[in-house]
Amino acid sequence: MNKCLLFIVRFNSLFVLLTCAIVFLTFVVDRIMFDVFPYYGMYSVM
Repeated sequence: MNKCLLFIVRFNSLFVLLTCAIVFLTFVVDRIMFDVFPYYGMYSVM
């Protein structure tokens, strides 16, 4: 039971870290795209 709980907590933290990484990467890519292609950035916002 304890091992299972530990695994769930570890998996949960890994999932949260992955989600944060994806959000951060999306934000960075969006900023770069907005700087390089302003029109593309506008379309992505819409």
